[in-house]
Amino acid sequence: MTAMDLLRALLHGAAVTQEGSAAFPADELRYVLEFGQIADADLERLRLSALLKSEAFVLAPFEGPGLEKFLILRFQGVEPTLPRRDMFSIGYELCDALGLVSAEPDLDTPFFADPLPGPPLRETESAQVLGPLCWVPTEPPTDRTWALTRTGVPTAWALSRGEGILVGQPDSGVATHDEIEPDMLRLDLAWNALNGTGDPTDPLRDGAANPGHGTGTASVLASRAGGIITGAAPAAELVPIRCLDDVKIFNAAPVAAAVAHAGRVGCHVISMSLGGVPSRALHRAIQQAIADDIIVVAAAGNCVGIVVWPARYNEVIAVAGTNSDDEPWKGSSRGAAVDISAPGELVWRAQRARIRSCLRRCARPRNILRDCTRCRHRRAVARRAWPRSSDRRGAPPRYKRPGSLSRRTQADGSQAGRLGCRVFGGGRCRRGRPHRPAACLDRARCPGIGSRSAANGRVPRR
Repeated sequence: MTAMDLLRALLHGAAVTQEGSAAFPADELRYVLEFGQIADADLERLRLSALLKSEAFVLAPFEGPGLEKFLILRFQGVEPTLPRRDMFSIGYELCDALGLVSAEPDLDTPFFADPLPGPPLRETESAQVLGPLCWVPTEPPTDRTWALTRTGVPTAWALSRGEGILVGQPDSGVATHDEIEPDMLRLDLAWNALNGTGDPTDPLRDGAANPGHGTGTASVLASRAGGIITGAAPAAELVPIRCLDDVKIFNAAPVAAAVAHAGRVGCHVISMSLGGVPSRALHRAIQQAIADDIIVVAAAGNCVGIVVWPARYNEVIAVAGTNSDDEPWKGSSRGAAVDISAPGELVWRAQRARIRSCLRRCARPRNILRDCTRCRHRRAVARRAWPRSSDRRGAPPRYKRPGSLSRRTQADGSQAGRLGCRVFGGGRCRRGRPHRPAACLDRARCPGIGSRSAANGRVPRR
């Protein structure tokens, strides 16, 4: 059976769809087709239908400058569970049959996954996750502004604080947080590449690696001066673009579409705390952004050793991570492709809680009470930001409210350890009267609780 026969078998009996959406939903088999000239989607749809002997696919153009020669081939309802070898074989046969320049499968590469502890690995040019490099046993700086002062940002504010600058942020989207003020976001220009809508909200999905990643990186970039932390450009405006469902999974096609969208809406800078394998569509979108005088910056990589893409492209400024002593962070990618370095270890950022995992851990009343008495010395929890007791996996976490802050170890702000279970709102922890867990905010599941939302870090009392 050839690779094309395998694809036809997958499509046998699949529902026929006429939808032409350019959305990039997660867990969907998808290819990016590159043509030698500007592609006619209607004509190519007829050719594909004859080749596949099926109409159970969506063929849609990218929306944005520079990607006119690319089309998105989506197989709705078909998950990308084929072996990688078969997925590439299908791409090669599509190239030969249709006379394409390239046909790249949109592979989910786990380059930003939270690493697991393990034995040291050889220092080789590979993209294998290097877990031991990511753990930082040292105590973090107590000064929340140390990363700004180390890089001379307060001095630069005399020249500009980012007024009038639009920063496109392809990431996991944003969630409600005290450090993300309304005037900081240009939601009228935002986009969700995963579902094709204008809502970039991060759903903080259970099971996702580091939920709230986009919220954290946004706070490092542009949190306003009146908050607990201050971003590097506190007067800039962000255009959040949700193109990742899970930080540990990198799909190049939605990122390419996100870069193109940022250029289309007039962003001056594109900042990406993500990375994975190379992609011709992503590279072309970046080249177009550079041609339009947009500055493109990307994290060099976390815990993978080598510099990943898109940071590895010559057009992109690749940023590696350092610590408070201006030394390389152990988990940062390194090599000749790195252009500059900036603080990436134990940097303060906004963080969201894993609400449901908190409920599972703290569902039994005595556990809630025990955890409460452990933290009884904390006051004004709803207004203060408490660091984790350790950034090492296996160490007991401290407990803090949703919407609190945490010191991180990753160059892009992604999580290096387990999140603590946040069970407290404001006020004191009193024996015999523990607060409800933060997860218990669904009135349908928990009748009788107050109406105030946990989004701002306040949990209703009994």
